[in-house]
Parts: sequence; C-alpha cells; structure tokens
Amino acid sequence: MKFFFLTFFFFISCKEVRNSSSEFKRPPIKAPSSNTTTPASPTSEIVTFEQLKNDLLLGKCLRCHAWVKSEDEVLKRVVPGEPNSSELFMQVDSGNMPIGGPVLSSDELDLVFNYIIDL
Repeated sequence: MKFFFLTFFFFISCKEVRNSSSEFKRPPIKAPSSNTTTPASPTSEIVTFEQLKNDLLLGKCLRCHAWVKSEDEVLKRVVPGEPNSSELFMQVDSGNMPIGGPVLSSDELDLVFNYIIDL
C-alpha cells in the first residue's frame, strides 16, 4: 500500500511541477559563446567604418577576407543596429574568427559591436 501511495504522490508532484513550469517564460536562448567578453550594452562611442577598418579589419581579417576593404561588403554581413543577429559579430564573438589567430579582445569586440549598433 505504501508503494501505491508513494507512486500516486510522485505523479501528482510531477504534474504540479510541470504545470507551474509552463507558466514560466524563459528568455531566448543565445548560442553558446566561447568568448565571454561580449559587451553587456553598447557604449556611447560612435565607431565609423574607417575606424573599424583601420583598427581591426585590416590587421585581423584582410589576409583571408579581401572584401573587408569595402563597407558595402561588410554591410552585407551585418544587421544594422543588431550585433547579436549579425554574421560578422557572431563569428568574432564566438571565437570562430579570425581563423588561426587569437580571439578578439574585449576592446576589439566593443569596436565591432558599437559599429553595428551605430548603423
């Protein structure tokens, strides 16, 4: 009899947990990132394409990606105002780029982040 009581109690408990958790709205899941230096929020620094190109793209990206010299080509890889939806930012933030090089520093990530925010 104890077994049936415990089994019954277990199933009722599971149902209550399931019902209460369905009311909880989870935040969107962000893809895992190996680099935890993503800026929490944009800073007030306005970043121009020339600054991004000179400070980052030419030194870190040009050896594999000749298109970084053109802002039009860079803009094909970003969603203006949305760095977390932009291919360029997601690749450098995840550490996938630059290939064969060290991951970008937090200052370099801030530069990319703020450039996209300012578009």
